[in-house]
Amino acid sequence: LDQPTQGMDIFDTFFLVEYLRQWAARGRIVILTMQPPTYEIFTMVSKVILLSCGRLVYFGKRREMLPYFTLIDYPCPAYKNPSDYYMDLVTLDDLSPEAMLESSQRVEHLSAVYHSRREPLSDPGPPGIM
Repeated sequence: LDQPTQGMDIFDTFFLVEYLRQWAARGRIVILTMQPPTYEIFTMVSKVILLSCGRLVYFGKRREMLPYFTLIDYPCPAYKNPSDYYMDLVTLDDLSPEAMLESSQRVEHLSAVYHSRREPLSDPGPPGIM
């Protein structure tokens, strides 16, 4: 779903995300994009994917996101909403050429670090005969 909560107040957003969580608990896969959600909504999500300029910066469990970024020297500041902080971290800053260069280098670095740390995919072997 592409930004299904856009324009919703916090209560409607909560009920929609809770409904989608229950739907996922019954074996469905739910993928949605959101503007940085409130902390309460963020804690309802089980997995997070952060992309920037088509580069994968993080994919994993929400609970492992803060420890991961702390491990690679990008800890979320105290009292800051993690979804806001990490969205800012992976957003290109076009206010000046220097800011654009710094933010694009940061995104490249974050992507390279993520790819160097993630577990390689296992080979599923040849396709089976039905």
